Amino acid sequence: MTSGLPNKDKGRVRQAFAAGEADRAELLRAESASYHGPGPAPSSAPRTPTSC
Repeated sequence: MTSGLPNKDKGRVRQAFAAGEADRAELLRAESASYHGPGPAPSSAPRTPTSC
């Protein structure tokens, strides 16, 4: 699985949006791109039992 948009880049878009230099669509694209890319999730983390 590939990493998404780095926090540094996402922060730049957030600042531009706050300053009125980016629109809502740009902000949403950056937020969406910050998640991991397509592919299977790594399974190295231990699974925890769920509470019933």
